[in-house]
Amino acid sequence: MKHLYFLSGLGADERIFQFLQLPGYVRHYIRWIRPYPQETLEHYADRLTAQIEHDRPILIGVSFGGMIAVEMAKLMPVEKLILISSVKTREELPPYFQLLRGFPLHSYIPIQVTQQLSLITADWWFSVASQPEHDLLRSVLQDTDPAFLQWAIDGVLHWDNTTPPKEVVHIHGTGDRLLPIAYVKPDITIADSGHLMIVSRAAELSTLLTAILA
Repeated sequence: MKHLYFLSGLGADERIFQFLQLPGYVRHYIRWIRPYPQETLEHYADRLTAQIEHDRPILIGVSFGGMIAVEMAKLMPVEKLILISSVKTREELPPYFQLLRGFPLHSYIPIQVTQQLSLITADWWFSVASQPEHDLLRSVLQDTDPAFLQWAIDGVLHWDNTTPPKEVVHIHGTGDRLLPIAYVKPDITIADSGHLMIVSRAAELSTLLTAILA
């Protein structure tokens, strides 16, 4: 029996994986923990490895969770690393992320305002196409701890990884607005799918993951 370790997007939880159909595998969901002030993604990932209970785990990371999974894979042997709607290195982040790194305008905006703006614009950024997707995304964003959100934004902007991980399979949507395909070099693309394809294209992803994991 193979064990799968899932890492969700920024502030999200296992709800985003609920539509995947992967019979025959044991699922484990990595829980976000409270970050230390000024903690790097590398150090944070190191602390999360305490939740891994098996040798050579299979890590599946979505969006922000994919970046954390990349850092975890540096710290332990993994059987496989699967990234969905994510990036492998800082070079795959879009230019506006790099701009915010040099000019951190978000630092001068109250995080509660940032969170409210996220709620207003999320449907567009995540290419939400149905009411159930909208309701799930809104629920996840409302449940996100503002302090965690602030830390994670800074962590992403200052992420310094330049080395693509080994044993990686990178799946990305051609319609991703948050992490545009123009800057990403995935192994597999899903046409016309957005950043929330883990929900909107769950059936297609289930088939792909079953083949990758076989």
